[in-house]
Amino acid sequence: MTKNEAIRASLKATKEKRKNQTCKVYEVKIDRSHVSSSTTEHLRMLFLEAKWLYSFILSQNNPFELGYKILEVPVKVKDGFETRTIAHLSSQMRQSIIRRTVDNIRGLAQLKANGHKMGKLKFKSEVKSVPLKQYGNTYEILDGKYIRIQGIKQKLRVRGLEQLPEGVDVANGNLIRRNGGYHLSITTYQTRENQEKKNR
Repeated sequence: MTKNEAIRASLKATKEKRKNQTCKVYEVKIDRSHVSSSTTEHLRMLFLEAKWLYSFILSQNNPFELGYKILEVPVKVKDGFETRTIAHLSSQMRQSIIRRTVDNIRGLAQLKANGHKMGKLKFKSEVKSVPLKQYGNTYEILDGKYIRIQGIKQKLRVRGLEQLPEGVDVANGNLIRRNGGYHLSITTYQTRENQEKKNR
């Protein structure tokens, strides 16, 4: 079996498994009192680079053809544009931001085609979330108190992991910046049978 065949088989198996599962999202908060200055700067740069990349996507004539191996983007400054390096967003993070933005463009186009009055996506002064698409790679739960995010050397202490039931399948996450703090939303899947027992 080739690598592509193995990926397709894995995706098919996961799709079948999800048919008997319910999706629930939990949110935990990163404890900033335990975050080093270098990690704080890394987190800040993740969101800044996400804004640069988002603006670059919107500026393209055909964003649907963008690849994820974008390492430099032009950023608007007072007197024109400067080239900035994308050094903190991993390739999977870049890929997810591109896909999310393109999906939003397609969604607006579909609404417009259905007769709704819709404008275009607008440039933002900040991007408030960074998608972490692959559990075990872009992020990982280490134990009941700590998580790891790709590219950050320090393990991050979080509050709220006790919400997650035992035995759930952990899927993609979303790193969120809100009210000066950082949060992580965690998508989980659990069998409907176990969920029904819990709700009784």
